[in-house]
Amino acid sequence: MKKQIVFDFTRFEETLSSLSNYLNVSEERISRYALRHKDTFNVEDFLEEFEITDEKLLNIDLLMSSLHVTTNNDKCESIKKYGLISLQKAIELDTPLSNFLKSRDIFIDVQKKEIQYKDKVFDLGKNFESVSNPIDAVIRKLYMDYQINSFFNYGNVLTYGVQNNPEFLFDLSNLLKENLTFEWFQRKNDCYVLKINVPLDNIEDYTFLDEHNKENFSFSELELLKRKWIIKQSFEKLNDDFFYSSMGECYCYLKVGISIPSENIVNIYSPEEYREVYRIND
Repeated sequence: MKKQIVFDFTRFEETLSSLSNYLNVSEERISRYALRHKDTFNVEDFLEEFEITDEKLLNIDLLMSSLHVTTNNDKCESIKKYGLISLQKAIELDTPLSNFLKSRDIFIDVQKKEIQYKDKVFDLGKNFESVSNPIDAVIRKLYMDYQINSFFNYGNVLTYGVQNNPEFLFDLSNLLKENLTFEWFQRKNDCYVLKINVPLDNIEDYTFLDEHNKENFSFSELELLKRKWIIKQSFEKLNDDFFYSSMGECYCYLKVGISIPSENIVNIYSPEEYREVYRIND
């Protein structure tokens, strides 16, 4: 059985310790290398200098840390009960989102692919045409983009645009011609930032590489590319912090059907706690 480690590049300190733990190279040596290679880091050169083989990279399973922003009015009790779940499940189970929709007499049948609201029935089984059409935007969100997304690295996740309400409510508001986003905010739904750990295998390949190119690689080659991508992004994180006091943007897309069990939610931050821990000033 392979050794498993948590790899976290959401903050500078964890990035350094994760690289050190994964590669068995001291934090001091990694820091020196990063300082010597401002804006010029090359993952192959780094691995060669420290004599890190492909076999060594593949011989450890990675549990990847990332941040997810959510809002609810139950102090995350449903998340503690069900874990972090997809949009489809959030609509089907007893959650703040499903309760909100029911309170507005909005009934979404995910399996039948329809929405009932007032005297109208919206067919979600129609052929998708363009996201510019309100109903197609809802179809896309419910059936094409409903998996869990998060941030490996981001300047301030509270500025991404989902800190006040679920992204899905924007599209649903346009379809039903109701201001559901404002109503959600008015109902005292609080914002939280969740830190989650996810097995590397549960993350979509297109997080790490162009989806159109994956067919050109074997399974082991893909796994190696993912790990080298993680090392490269980690050094970019160090580079930004060392030289620019800034943070890049790096996203994590989970595979369809993947939920995060409550035991893999390692922290639940209020906005104030998140800003303090991640030293966010804006």
